[in-house]
Amino acid sequence: MADEGKVVQKDVPAPNPRLNKYYWLVNTEGFPISSSTWEKMWDYVIVTHPQGHDVAESIRGKTNKRVPYPNAPVIQPSASIPSSLSSVQEYLQKLQYNYTGMQFFDVKRYKPLSRLMDMAKDMIKESLPIKCLEAVILSLYLTSPLTSLQRFTIRFKSNHEGRCYRHVVLGVHQGGIYGSLGLSRRLSLMYKPFHYKSLTDLIKDFIASYSECKHELQYIKLGSPVIHDTRSCEQIQWKFLVISLKDIDSPASLKRVLDRYCRAIRTL
Repeated sequence: MADEGKVVQKDVPAPNPRLNKYYWLVNTEGFPISSSTWEKMWDYVIVTHPQGHDVAESIRGKTNKRVPYPNAPVIQPSASIPSSLSSVQEYLQKLQYNYTGMQFFDVKRYKPLSRLMDMAKDMIKESLPIKCLEAVILSLYLTSPLTSLQRFTIRFKSNHEGRCYRHVVLGVHQGGIYGSLGLSRRLSLMYKPFHYKSLTDLIKDFIASYSECKHELQYIKLGSPVIHDTRSCEQIQWKFLVISLKDIDSPASLKRVLDRYCRAIRTL
């Protein structure tokens, strides 16, 4: 499922599983993870999981289980785009989606790109499960050697049973071909192979995927292209174009809006 709206909750959750399954904690203290942060995570598990106390007790303190440590792909500038993107996506999925209730990396979207790329290095070093926003930051870092590849963020806001959900993936483009990288609870809402012949085709696929997940998609927000210099102090522009789906009355009108976006970013 697409990612829920982020609410930073720094205290131990109240004992209400119905409410708290839509919240998660954020590790704001960095690494190594402090004992107080671990305790908050385990308290969260006990509150939200149906067998929370038993689950926590069965896992805590065990040291005999070997945890896989995936190696990040080394992307060469001369490598083919499809194989490079496939390698990055495979690595993201090896890290796995984070279901723990504790977001391990405190990502602030409007930090300078260089700071976000330093955080991506921490993600590789720590090799912990991640969520959709972290996956986008990591994808930007890993694809930075591919200077011919255009990268831009695609954010979604949807509604399901009266609750708002937000999600983000990294759109990629080269030579008239589009695709995306990312992580989600649903396979259909993250990676899209690098074979879409227009941005419209890519976005229509996401719209169909949201419909299959029984989500009412409300907004799509497209960012401007992200530069490849990992030492840059520029900020990522996350909201270059906002598309309200209620204002899109036909596939033709969606295509017109996205074609204007494509023309605009070519001039940047």
